[in-house]
Amino acid sequence: MKKGLLLVSMLFLSVVFIWAGASHEESGITEPITMYVDVAVGGARDVRARVIAEYLSEELGVPVNIENITGAGGITCATHVLTSSNSPNDLFFGPMSAFTSSTVFTETMYSIDDYRPLVAVDAENFGLFTCPSRSGISSMDDLKEYAKDHEVIYGSGGVGNVTHLYQAGLYKTLGFPKANTLAHNGAVIGITNCMGGHNVVTMAGLETARGYVENGDIVPIMVFDLEPYTGYEGFTVPSVLDIGGNEMLEYTGLMFISCLATVSDENAQILQNALDKVIHDPECVEDLKAVGVVEMAYMTPDEILNRVAMERDATIKILDMISE
Repeated sequence: MKKGLLLVSMLFLSVVFIWAGASHEESGITEPITMYVDVAVGGARDVRARVIAEYLSEELGVPVNIENITGAGGITCATHVLTSSNSPNDLFFGPMSAFTSSTVFTETMYSIDDYRPLVAVDAENFGLFTCPSRSGISSMDDLKEYAKDHEVIYGSGGVGNVTHLYQAGLYKTLGFPKANTLAHNGAVIGITNCMGGHNVVTMAGLETARGYVENGDIVPIMVFDLEPYTGYEGFTVPSVLDIGGNEMLEYTGLMFISCLATVSDENAQILQNALDKVIHDPECVEDLKAVGVVEMAYMTPDEILNRVAMERDATIKILDMISE
């Protein structure tokens, strides 16, 4: 009798394993996935990507690797995923600007139509920062005074990058006689350049800059928001309107994960469901907050596409303004 029960149990387990293996195989996601990130190791999206990849690997049952491809404000990475990725199920984790300002200012091989947004991870507000010990500038009034007699060298991701366009629009609005950008590969390098005296001001995400502000290395002089920012101890950072800028210059950087539009509907849905489950996992959320996420940006793919369209329109308006 015991042998009979044992045999039935073994047959049952075999059926379960066969069914599970067939189900996984039918999903089409049986090989390792690469999540391509447009910033260097240690950058804001990189550390978020590594947290998400660990949970996503457990959810899908396949390895999820990270590959960093930097340059041109996300263009290099997005182009690589489109043309040279290892698997049809590979992912691109990049900024919204890779599909807005980058594609408006530069002729790219891709557009948002080549990608399928899956989940948004977080949205980060941006500010302007200076290093008073190097430049003597510790407020927007100081920068305005400096601009009267000096060329303002500002750090950005390069001509056409969103950090270039929004600063160029700001300095045009404020009437700065001369302002030119010094390109950097990642906001942290822009901050480092500021601390080294290579630029007098740089644009960066508020959370990216937080540690440097807390250490006293740099100071915030403005936020690209319509309301002042009080999230730094000891600072009330004026809004873009407070310093005489245009409300058009409000900017929030959205980070989201996409797959290629050529992915099958079935596999895209599997990826979306898995990622959605991951970013709602309380443990994952805590881990993401530990690497700089202030608030999760829970958005549907359609909501992401709407945000992309809105920012693209705003970018075109800013480009028209600075071209006048």
